[in-house]
Amino acid sequence: MNGIKDDHQPNRTSNSLVDQHDSGSSRSDNGDKERDSASNYELISRTSTNAISPIENPPHAEVSGLGGWLAFVQLVLIVTLASNIIQLFTYTIPSFQPDAWNQLTKPSSEYYHPKRQSALLFDCAATLAVIAYVSYILFPFYRRRRSTPMLMIFLFAGSIVIGIVRYWIAQDIPVVPDAPDLTGKDLRQTVISSAIWIWYFAVSKRVRNTFIR
Repeated sequence: MNGIKDDHQPNRTSNSLVDQHDSGSSRSDNGDKERDSASNYELISRTSTNAISPIENPPHAEVSGLGGWLAFVQLVLIVTLASNIIQLFTYTIPSFQPDAWNQLTKPSSEYYHPKRQSALLFDCAATLAVIAYVSYILFPFYRRRRSTPMLMIFLFAGSIVIGIVRYWIAQDIPVVPDAPDLTGKDLRQTVISSAIWIWYFAVSKRVRNTFIR
């Protein structure tokens, strides 16, 4: 009987080792499953958080391009160019025709004034300068050159200077029929609007982000 018991003892020991190995494998599998579940939960939580949280703008995603107030600036440039061209051909050039020139600058004429000749020359020079300058600005403007904001500031500052000089001259010279008359109200509008545009091109983020080439 003892021999039989001794024969069964190794079997029990072997079975115990197998059970321990299976138990360890089960615990290892359970641990892996728990880790996988935790990882999946963390992934789902992150995905849900990202879906719910608002999308942050990139740090450099600021306004740029020729939209916004720059779209209105384009209209201002086109209107300024067109109005000066119209004035050049409807008033300035006709004033230099022999008959009109004599009528405006001869002392015997009813429209004569000592400053009128200087006024006509200044008006012609200012009109041509504005046409040339605005035509020039359009190229760097649409190419978005870095020099554009400063060029625009010079344009509006020049508009103030030209407006003041024209108004000062017009105070002493009688108005000629069909000639453009610059009033104090017109001068104020020119000064205020030009000052606003100078400020805009000096501080605007859109201007700073657009003209970068």
